Amino acid sequence: MPESILAQLLMGLYLGALTGVLPAFVSWTLGFSFRYVTGVTVPGLGVVVVAAAIAGLSGGLLGLLDPAISETPVGVVAALVVLMASFWAHNQGDKMGEAFPRRITLESIRRRTLSADVVERVGRFGQVRVRVKTVEDVEGYPPLPDGLREKLEDERVSLPADLPLSELETRVRDRLRSSYDLETVSVSLDRRANATVVAAPALGGFSRRVPTGKRAVSVEALIPAGADRGDRTFLGLPDGTVEGRVLGVGEPEEDRQTRRLTVAVSPTAVESVLVAEEVRVAIRGEPNGRDLLARLKAVGLRVRRIGIGRGRTLDPDALRAETGAQVLAVRGTGGMQVPDGPISTDGDEELLAVGTPDALRALREVVA
Repeated sequence: MPESILAQLLMGLYLGALTGVLPAFVSWTLGFSFRYVTGVTVPGLGVVVVAAAIAGLSGGLLGLLDPAISETPVGVVAALVVLMASFWAHNQGDKMGEAFPRRITLESIRRRTLSADVVERVGRFGQVRVRVKTVEDVEGYPPLPDGLREKLEDERVSLPADLPLSELETRVRDRLRSSYDLETVSVSLDRRANATVVAAPALGGFSRRVPTGKRAVSVEALIPAGADRGDRTFLGLPDGTVEGRVLGVGEPEEDRQTRRLTVAVSPTAVESVLVAEEVRVAIRGEPNGRDLLARLKAVGLRVRRIGIGRGRTLDPDALRAETGAQVLAVRGTGGMQVPDGPISTDGDEELLAVGTPDALRALREVVA
């Protein structure tokens, strides 16, 4: 007798699983569709009715409604399995309908992130080391020289790990373009931070890059680190300042601190630049405040706004010597000012300062 009950139980489970596939699928579809489209959960009673009807249809086709089966423990167990599977499928469909995004766009797909395995625990956000995996030629352009191709394949770029892949690709592309003077380059990253680079070498000299109505002029000067082609530059001359766009930056030499900078300037400024005995170069690239803050945090520095308690004359150099914090700017009703010496305040301004937490705390006490 126990063997007979066990056999009927197993047979009921088998028949219930066989018959309950279609009712469970329909229950999942109803739960997901109603929840996703209307935000409403299908009542459980409705699921029972639909599942029972479909199970009855399936059972009739399979010959399971024979009284010899339906009126035995086999039929009872099979019915319970069908109902439990239907309820479970409905519950899962309801959860998926609630969690599934209502709108899927190419932009949302594009903003995928890196795999956690490639993130190095450096600083607060970590960093990722991008490796060039494949280098391909651009159709319609000359192929890359073998030496340049090898350099690109050996390239490694470390970037903040909290950036989306699209931003990482942009930074790697800009890095490669400026470092190897490429005519065109595109970068595609996978989740393992492996880069596929499609690039073409420069086709000619600076003549192709000079904008209409401008002239190219080269100077030897101290060039700020990170200067890149296309950056806005200001050439400080003895008799004034000349504005232009960077066309190219020469490679540094071992025995010299200066580098050659080629800039596109207006025709009227060419002679002034060429005859100048000394040229001071200032570069204004693309705004990248987020990267700057990340670099400051990595070395233990913070940027804070500090209110001034009363009107006085503040000397940034003296404050730095006393507290160790550097005053970057003073913001008041008249706007933002970058002090180049002592500055008078009315008491309602704010200081924008950078320094260690202890230095900023000391500066706050001094100006309070």
